[in-house]
Amino acid sequence: MARKVERKPKEAPAKGASASQDELSILHPERTFTLDGREITVREYGHIEGLRLLAWAKPFTDDLYATIARGSQAPSVAAMAELLATHADLVRDMVAQAADVEPSWVEGLSDVEGDLLVMAWWQVNAGFFIRRLLARAAAEKLEQRQRAGVASTPPSSPPDSDAPPATSAA
Repeated sequence: MARKVERKPKEAPAKGASASQDELSILHPERTFTLDGREITVREYGHIEGLRLLAWAKPFTDDLYATIARGSQAPSVAAMAELLATHADLVRDMVAQAADVEPSWVEGLSDVEGDLLVMAWWQVNAGFFIRRLLARAAAEKLEQRQRAGVASTPPSSPPDSDAPPATSAA
């Protein structure tokens, strides 16, 4: 006959709990805060959601790639501000999607609130974009090396010995 086993009460989290919270925030980063009287959670895009987003946000990602590829360091704040301004409508829609809010609500924010929301969005989703840009750069370098390798392959070595002497025909 079965009997019910009593569970022991859980102990207080150990010091390692903060480490696991840090790991969780790396795997699933998100930021929750109040903005314009509304509690907002900005989350990182999911895999399939991200694939769909990359298709319609291609002008933004192409320009982000070009901005990053130009320098040996992270892009400057001015370069990022210019990129965001160039693609304001795309940024509005990407931010709204990550925050689960309406694009019109994002558009109605004050300048300071809008900056805070965009900064939170970038903090949470920069990794999403950077991972894809690094993969793109690696693929391009590999392709360049492969093309260069084909063009620079040396010709076959000449034979080690001369041709055998001709025999007399009898």
